Amino acid sequence: MIDYEALERESLLYQVGAMKLFERARAVARVWTKPYVESRPKDAVRRASVWFTAYPASTLGLEGQAPLEVLGDPCLWDLFCQLGITGIHTGPLLRSGGIEPDDAGGWRRTPSTDGHFDPISLELDESIFGTDDEFRRMVLEAEARNAVVIADVVPGHTGTGADFRLAQLAYKNYPGLFLMVRIREEDWPFLPKVDQPFATARLTPDQVYALEKYIPGMLQRQMAGLEETGWEATGKIEGCDGKVRRWVYLHYFKKGQPTLNWVDLSEAASTIISGQITRYLLDWRVKSRNYGPSPGLGAKMVRLDANPFLGIERRLPKAVTADAPPSTWSEAHPLSQWITNKLAWHTRRLGGHSFQELNMSLDAFRRFSELGPDLAYDFVTRPACEHAALTGNADLLRLMYRLMADYGLDTGSLIHALQNHDEITYELVHFLVFGDQTFDLGGRQLRGLALRKQIRDEMKEQALSRAPWNRESGNGLCTTFVGFLAAALGLESIEEVFDNKAEIQQGHLLLAAFNALQPGVFAFSGWDLVGALPLDDDAFRAVPEAYIGEPGREDARWGNRGAYDLLGHSTANVSRSHVPRARCLYGPVPAQMADRESFCRKLQVILSARKTVNLDEATFNGVADADNPAVFAMVSATPALVTTILNFSHSRQRTRVDLSRWIGDAVLVDMLDPHGAALAAVSGIVDLDLSGWEYRLLKLKPAD
Repeated sequence: MIDYEALERESLLYQVGAMKLFERARAVARVWTKPYVESRPKDAVRRASVWFTAYPASTLGLEGQAPLEVLGDPCLWDLFCQLGITGIHTGPLLRSGGIEPDDAGGWRRTPSTDGHFDPISLELDESIFGTDDEFRRMVLEAEARNAVVIADVVPGHTGTGADFRLAQLAYKNYPGLFLMVRIREEDWPFLPKVDQPFATARLTPDQVYALEKYIPGMLQRQMAGLEETGWEATGKIEGCDGKVRRWVYLHYFKKGQPTLNWVDLSEAASTIISGQITRYLLDWRVKSRNYGPSPGLGAKMVRLDANPFLGIERRLPKAVTADAPPSTWSEAHPLSQWITNKLAWHTRRLGGHSFQELNMSLDAFRRFSELGPDLAYDFVTRPACEHAALTGNADLLRLMYRLMADYGLDTGSLIHALQNHDEITYELVHFLVFGDQTFDLGGRQLRGLALRKQIRDEMKEQALSRAPWNRESGNGLCTTFVGFLAAALGLESIEEVFDNKAEIQQGHLLLAAFNALQPGVFAFSGWDLVGALPLDDDAFRAVPEAYIGEPGREDARWGNRGAYDLLGHSTANVSRSHVPRARCLYGPVPAQMADRESFCRKLQVILSARKTVNLDEATFNGVADADNPAVFAMVSATPALVTTILNFSHSRQRTRVDLSRWIGDAVLVDMLDPHGAALAAVSGIVDLDLSGWEYRLLKLKPAD
């Protein structure tokens, strides 16, 4: 006998009401006193412009320490303050995975299937990450150093927790939470065979088309893998009313991540996602007279994960055959845009800021940013700068900045990141969407699909076929930047990395300089700080299924990156989440801060120069012409004129950079080497001799 009330108490939907989150917000947040519709990127950047991107599952500490305890360590925050970090992005922390029936008639927990991006509760997963109080202590340590904590929200789906099981049992309004539909018994022959009630099986393309009267159809892309359709069928489930049903539900990513239904009249999806945002942003120190102590956690910003995949619609008319093109509009749909806007508005009304994970074409990027989140990951220039470092040619980077100008995108509203929670992206979605449009790549006219194929082929040749420690995903490379730069140097084994530490560190600093020395937010990870290497084959096979997927269907996005020790305190070989320890090229942060030649100390110089000229809030003026394809130069006003010049080749290069659009004859000083000789720009032309992977930040010298 299923105890429906007990099961309901475990659900996200119930917990939002039980915590009285919206009532508390109305009582203390003064939501109508704040402007909320228009995005405010400058305000968000001003609040926190240099972020440490944590991935708690890979965080090592002392024996018994939870990751949140490590990330709230005052010694760590002192180091962060020295480096210039003003924000920490935590990544997903909620209890995740699912539940399934056990032999005793109850329910047992199942682990995450996608790196904790499948939440099933409003509660933090204390067994893995830590407690509410440890989160709050991290907030206090950040606040003491004028920094903020940035949390994570997944608006597109949940895990297969109590909400999903209650939906399958046809309990109350729970079926309205998900994009799932009951299939009438006469159409069960079109469904795959499933032996157990709560087990599932994927629909083939032919089965999707056969069920077109129930579901929209094939997705534009199969994000979960080439063999997936995104549609899954359950077995025969006896519901709370005694009726037996079979369901079909949608998942954009893995089958353990059922998609939320944002158009159901119950508004259940809006309730649980707005509830997550509210719990993160409410301050626990503010007590409401009517409701007592707040369950809030005190974060100041939230990330909206994978927000282009929130709406789906059948496109009509379409021929419904197995050979027909995808019959749905399932990416960057206006409904996704509207939901994104709504969540951003809710966040701003609570006094916070939001940012979005929007890896879409530039026209969608512009639409989603107008009234939506304040900031967005820079998926525009990121693959281009990576490819420039890999190949020594910055033509793609120049093209991306031209396209940004064409679409009116402001680089100051972007988060320019090194390693984040995902793979090193090479998706190049704009050229996929505009596959028939012609683009100029270094003087060559290429259609979008051909350009995309060329770039990805070059990546595979250099970073995969010659570097077996890197692994491929559908969107790019599963590795660390140390592994990526080792491939750029043509190293033949991962053991050679330590013999080429200086060159790899210089390339890593070049990528840091590109991302940091332009307007907007700069972000980097623990994998970057310690110089983590990708895992070897034995360690990769030891990664838990929560991070690597099912045997034979491995997902290496997290599985190819190990655990790291920021402070040098840990002797553990695995993290609290059982992620194997990575080998590190640079080592713990305290030891690096004592070494003037270390990655951290040289990163500190970059961030100090960025702060000195106020680059985070600068106005981007454009890309300067250089006569060498390996060299890239960009100009910003802070209001003083500054130019960032980078040699993406790992060999010495001579170049002439044309700054005549902005200056005439002038004297420029290098903000990264203030003791160096000043450079003269004759008629706005600067002659430079740049060593391999060298970078400069030049500022126009004021008149004496």
